[in-house]
Amino acid sequence: ISVTALINKYGTPLYVVVERELRSRLRRFKSAFTYPNLRPQYACKCNSNLEIMRIAREEGFELDASSVGEIILALLADFKPHEITFTNLYKTEQDIMFAAKVGVQAITVDSIEEIKRVAEVGEKVKTKIRLFIRVNPMIEFRGYTTKNHKYGIPYGVAKKAIDIAINSPNIDLIGLHFHGSNMDYPKSYYLGMGKLLRLAKYCKEKGVTIRFVDMGGGFPVQYNNENIYVPED
Repeated sequence: ISVTALINKYGTPLYVVVERELRSRLRRFKSAFTYPNLRPQYACKCNSNLEIMRIAREEGFELDASSVGEIILALLADFKPHEITFTNLYKTEQDIMFAAKVGVQAITVDSIEEIKRVAEVGEKVKTKIRLFIRVNPMIEFRGYTTKNHKYGIPYGVAKKAIDIAINSPNIDLIGLHFHGSNMDYPKSYYLGMGKLLRLAKYCKEKGVTIRFVDMGGGFPVQYNNENIYVPED
């Protein structure tokens, strides 16, 4: 297809996305993990173009939405509510209520205050809201640290947060989440996962089975000729 013809039809500036390349990368990511219960998600904050979202769905990806608007876009791209998680740092009561009524897979919370807000909304709408608790595992590895991250409840108070969620009659705690954010080494995921699995064991001792462990994102992007790790690593 002539670029000149595209410019004449659509004007400039013009972004041209190669569908074959998109599908190739999505398939490569999935095939890099041999775990049979992998549920990869596309974080549509990266690009919420409906066609790109549909391609991700067709390639077997679920969706990470960071706003009510993105939940609506996900539904327009034919994602089912149970294929959407709602994850951001602060959600209003109206946001939580909308996500709960839509029936998303889970709402992710970052603070004890937010857990209590979800419980209050659950009481108002007379439903049990599915919840992920995002945890800051407070890890350090080769200069990388999560200790100053704004994402997640610090590991030292995570059990308190879990207890509040478990004891709420309007919360169904189904997952634990860790947000990577610009990881320099893949081993950081291993260290974070170890912390989350210890918390999952704590939940099981309390009579709650964690069904999802979400490792967030944070994969590096290659600039120029720098060496980065890839999904296979």
